Amino acid sequence: MTNPSAQTATLSDLGAMLRGMTPRLDAETYRFCSITSDAEVAALWGESLSLFREDEGATLILREAAAAQHGLPLHPRCSRLCWRCSLP
Repeated sequence: MTNPSAQTATLSDLGAMLRGMTPRLDAETYRFCSITSDAEVAALWGESLSLFREDEGATLILREAAAAQHGLPLHPRCSRLCWRCSLP
């Protein structure tokens, strides 16, 4: 088991953490898709990058191709940055 206090000490060096980050732009384009049908949410949640529920319905973040394939309204395009952090 890892010593939690050792991890805390390592992560407290913000400068080192920022220098160790290597951002990568995901090649995919994503769309936020608002869905009110529980059946559609159930059918699509496995394809989603993320899903969150609100009183008005659910919003899924889907790859642009998947959103278009399912005939969903295409809201503004979104990109995703992926970060990796190598701590010294």
